[in-house]
Amino acid sequence: VFGAPQIAKTRLNLGNGKRFTVTANNLSEANKYVQAVTLNGNPIEGFTLTHDQILQGGELVFEMGPAPKR
Repeated sequence: VFGAPQIAKTRLNLGNGKRFTVTANNLSEANKYVQAVTLNGNPIEGFTLTHDQILQGGELVFEMGPAPKR
C-alpha cells in the first residue's frame, strides 16, 4: 500500500539480480502530496503494488505536488 515517500530516490538490489528504483519527483516540504504514480512508465491505479511486481524490477515514480490530488 502506498504512502507519501519521504526520500527523493532509493534503489533496491533484489536477490534475483534485478534492481527496483523508487523516485519521488519534485519532493519537498511544499510538495508533499502524491499527484500520480507510475511503474515502468505505466500509470498505477489505486494504492497498491504486489511483491511480484517489485521482484520484476524497474522503476516506481511518484509525482509530487503542493496539494492533495482530487
